[in-house]
Amino acid sequence: MDIGQIEKFLETCDLRELYTVEAKLTDLIKKAKQHTALMEDTQARQLRREERFETTLSGSLIRVTDVKPGERKEYSITIQDLSRSGMKFKVDTTFIPSRVVEVLFGAPGGKIKQTFMEVVRMKKRTDSGGAWLEVGCRKIGEEAVHRLRLQEKRIAQMRSKLHQRSGLQVLVVGPEIEEVTKLVNRIKNDGYQVRRVDIPKLAVRRAENLGSHLVIYYQGEELCRDPELLKTAVSGPSKLATLALVENEEQQFILFRAGIDECLMLNRCHEFLSNAMERALIGRAIRQNYYTPGQVLVVSKDNTKINLLFYQFEEQGYLCKVERDPQTALEFNSNEYDLVLADYSELSPESFRDLREKFYDLPLIALCDEFASGTQAMAQGANNYLCMPPTPESVQLVLGNCVAKAPVT
Repeated sequence: MDIGQIEKFLETCDLRELYTVEAKLTDLIKKAKQHTALMEDTQARQLRREERFETTLSGSLIRVTDVKPGERKEYSITIQDLSRSGMKFKVDTTFIPSRVVEVLFGAPGGKIKQTFMEVVRMKKRTDSGGAWLEVGCRKIGEEAVHRLRLQEKRIAQMRSKLHQRSGLQVLVVGPEIEEVTKLVNRIKNDGYQVRRVDIPKLAVRRAENLGSHLVIYYQGEELCRDPELLKTAVSGPSKLATLALVENEEQQFILFRAGIDECLMLNRCHEFLSNAMERALIGRAIRQNYYTPGQVLVVSKDNTKINLLFYQFEEQGYLCKVERDPQTALEFNSNEYDLVLADYSELSPESFRDLREKFYDLPLIALCDEFASGTQAMAQGANNYLCMPPTPESVQLVLGNCVAKAPVT
């Protein structure tokens, strides 16, 4: 504001005009004072609410175990960081992992309120005080609580069946050759009921007729070569799990993206078959009435990066959807995802800014080849960055920050 110009203007005014200017200025000053007071009062009330929320949160946490559905056990916790949509806390190592926890806290007036949260990250820590668990969780609604508890019940039931091998029917799809015969005998020796079928196109129908729980495709490369066959393989009943034996990581990536529950390298079949079957069956139990609270959108064209991210985030309980074209990614609904990973080294500055604007309410993580690129990406709006190849610790740290520093709503 140039005071000199205002003074020159006022010098040319007569008395009546000066009175008019004085009245206008008085009115503007009054409105400005009222607006400032209102803003200060609103901010003060918000601050008081947040302080009251933080200071009244109690150290009592009740959880539902996934070992015995319906059991409730209480733990003492130490809160490290929290907002209204997420929190991070310390708990002793006797804490058994579960998807849903119930946090009780004291409200003004002595009332006890509760909120449900989903555990999305857990890591064992050690310090001078001994060993403890660091747990990150986020707030969820009643519908999500119901679905997650239903998933826990299904997982417990499937684990019980796996332990007893009671009534679990497996269908092996493959030609009548020595390797397939050995595979069938091995599964039978493990206590499963086993059948074999030659024609892959008939596998799903045959599995439905037999009431099978798992279909194992011995020749996974056939599914990769035939899109129609792959579509048929993943279109079975919701309880039917699928496992494919593949020859390389590229086939593995294709089948995972299409919806096959588990893949296993042929050269590691002898060593890890039992574990792969259990992962497929438990994974399918989780995805009945499909609900995945952890959804990640990956925008990248680099297959190597995509594969690395896919396995790292799956270990943390997240599923990845890959989109190679950033323009197509802009058409997606942000409500379907919890996190966006964008390849900063491949995207143009304009595409990166467009993604930031489109997914303004989600954490945006830049995928970078070096530290300097990460700082540049954060200057352009990224919430954090991952240097490639990512380590499990860096992935956990990024996810932990996304939970602990969730915006207050």
